[in-house]
Amino acid sequence: MTCVQCGREVSFKYRVNEDGAIFCGDDCYEACGDDAHTDRHHPYIDVYEYVRREYIHWMEDWEDRLILADKYIDEVNQMISDIDALISEHMDFYLSDGDDGVFHAEIRKYLHKLNQLEKTIIQWRPERDVYYQVAVIFRRQSPVQLRDMHETGVRHLKEEIRTRTGRAEHVLIEWLDLSFAVPEFWLLQDNTIELTYETRAEAEEVRDHFQALFADDMAEIMVDDVFSCDSGCGLFLPDTMAECASEGWHYESICAQTDYPGIFAQDELASLVAKDVDDVPFLIDVWFVGKIKRSCIMHDMDYPAWVALAEL
Repeated sequence: MTCVQCGREVSFKYRVNEDGAIFCGDDCYEACGDDAHTDRHHPYIDVYEYVRREYIHWMEDWEDRLILADKYIDEVNQMISDIDALISEHMDFYLSDGDDGVFHAEIRKYLHKLNQLEKTIIQWRPERDVYYQVAVIFRRQSPVQLRDMHETGVRHLKEEIRTRTGRAEHVLIEWLDLSFAVPEFWLLQDNTIELTYETRAEAEEVRDHFQALFADDMAEIMVDDVFSCDSGCGLFLPDTMAECASEGWHYESICAQTDYPGIFAQDELASLVAKDVDDVPFLIDVWFVGKIKRSCIMHDMDYPAWVALAEL
């Protein structure tokens, strides 16, 4: 489509007048003063202006909101709720045939495009930075031997990182101090020290320190490529240990159980949607409800009635 005023190809920011003429944006539209003046008296003009403005805002900002989010799934769920609210506010236009003039048809088109945008938002995945994790896994020695090896390794590492600067290193030293304050700490961590670095060279240097300190029969020492958990919990884990990797998410198992990333398969969703309100627990986890809504959108199914009750 091209603008009737300047002849340029139009983008998603285009607008129309009541006669169906297409403009690339507000500037070219306003340049046609007579058309703009006539449109201001149209019964649908206020709704058209509002829905068009909201659509442009979403098209410009949706990906930045996700990229900057502290917790991706929370942001996706909130964005779905916001778009749902906008569509619900104008449901009569959404359900119509768009046959009551140009503005009526455009309003309906924007609302359906926003519905499609919900699917794009659900399918979005972050671009993740690769980190490098040194894992020191102590062999199953006697408790005294294991504790001594752990304390020796931690002490050696603390001496090495004291030469570095920055908040991360100070936090790490505090973490290592905690390992001595809690007697069973080394057992709770599965006899493993895990330290994460931004560069492979740095991780391999630390690995070499540990390899010089412990014989092969005392500890297994390795460097893995890892990614941060998409929940924002701060944990790092390799792809082989991530939950929901098949759906493009990267989750630690406990976080996956609480955040409900991804969507339900269609058969499973149909079973959940068919439940009566009385069969659904009174307090439904908001993240579970978020997964239900995302799944319904992707499978083109209506939300079950109990979703609205769960969100009260």
